[in-house]
Amino acid sequence: MAPGRWHDLHERRSPAQRHQNAAPANRNFEAAILDELPRLRRLAGALAGCCGDDLVQDCLAVALERQAQWRGDNLSGWLNAIMRSIDSNRRRHDRVLPMMVLDEDIGLEDRAAETREMDRIGVEAALDRLEPCFRAVVILRDIEGYNYEEIAEMLSIPCGTVMSRLARARHRMAETLSAA
Repeated sequence: MAPGRWHDLHERRSPAQRHQNAAPANRNFEAAILDELPRLRRLAGALAGCCGDDLVQDCLAVALERQAQWRGDNLSGWLNAIMRSIDSNRRRHDRVLPMMVLDEDIGLEDRAAETREMDRIGVEAALDRLEPCFRAVVILRDIEGYNYEEIAEMLSIPCGTVMSRLARARHRMAETLSAA
């Protein structure tokens, strides 16, 4: 790099020289945050996966912006609360679906009734294609509402078998419905 560039000057100064003009409390706060950085990165990776670095950056920005709100105890817990709040807000924002205004004059009510009827017929056909042992479990659980233990007792099979058959039956029905 060419001599005299800003990063050469920046790297020649020690950390103490770089923060020379900063207030002592501010330097202590920043140093404490830097000590927490590895833990924050692990937490962010667990919460956000590949977007963990963004979460850490946002957390640090909020922490530095709201430094005056920190009471001086348990910095780790305070940063943890900030990070979880940011992650929670992101997840909630991602779940929000755009609202759609429907015009009542286009006859959606009739199509909805037809669609429900077609769906019902498709589900019945998929249910009829199942083997009797699978069909019984689906009917008892999804239609009649019995729990796993009650179904196991009625059919004289282990509870694990009930769960296994139900999972396989649902999978087969989904395949049948998606093929139609």
